[in-house]
Amino acid sequence: MSPVGVNTWVWTSPLTDRMLVELARKVAGWGFDVLELPVENPGDWTPAHAAMVLGDLGLGATVCLVMPPGRELVGTDRSTVTATQDYLRGVVDAAAAVGSTVIAGPAYASVGRTWRMTVAERAAAYAELREHLAPVVEHAGQAGVTVAVEPLNRYETSLLNTVAQTLEAIGDLPHCGVGLDLYHQNIEEADLTGAISSAAGRIAHVQVCGNDRGAPGADHLDWPGILGAVAGAGYAGPLCIESFTGDNATIATAASIWRPLAPTQDDLALTGLAHLREVMRAL
Repeated sequence: MSPVGVNTWVWTSPLTDRMLVELARKVAGWGFDVLELPVENPGDWTPAHAAMVLGDLGLGATVCLVMPPGRELVGTDRSTVTATQDYLRGVVDAAAAVGSTVIAGPAYASVGRTWRMTVAERAAAYAELREHLAPVVEHAGQAGVTVAVEPLNRYETSLLNTVAQTLEAIGDLPHCGVGLDLYHQNIEEADLTGAISSAAGRIAHVQVCGNDRGAPGADHLDWPGILGAVAGAGYAGPLCIESFTGDNATIATAASIWRPLAPTQDDLALTGLAHLREVMRAL
């Protein structure tokens, strides 16, 4: 079975060293295999300290990047591109320090930025993305890390919404793959399992949650079909539950968390863990 992880955003934002210790102990005790660590801003948490904490608990790590307004790799000025590349290289370094072989997220434009494009303009944007990602993925390759580029739903970006667009955009960039967040793909793909299968050999990371951002299994998604397609596409890495707390105003607004998605955040994680393990055992 694939390892199962959970993102610290389920409980807190931004992640701090103190909360990392508290959450790592909690999820390890529940039987999770992996803790997913967002790098909202370098310095929020200390990679060396995190590596020690996770190692002592027998937890693996994955790392996700964050693209707020001002982090852009396309359609912007040179100084913004350079600063964004520097940020992404820092995320790679944090991942390498905690033993994560992947950084995942929308490594192209800030979340919420949308604009209309002609076919030619879209092709040019994809070429620009490859150009500006190239030094980042080169650095990632030297660190043993893959950049998992995540398509988002239409309300959060207009650049990469589908798996097919993401594969086209990243082309044959080395040390680069697709990051699947099944919340977004449930919205955007006409054939969800078919889209997953089309990325065979290029899936670098998978995030899971219910169709409403709640627990996997407490929703209407076909989890046996989805996880079967993920396994059939050759992905054996962690399945990381990503949801968000409504207690932080910034992240609740960014992720549109307007109501509780489970009785408690702990329940969300535990329900998801149990369901994912149950489905994988039956495959």
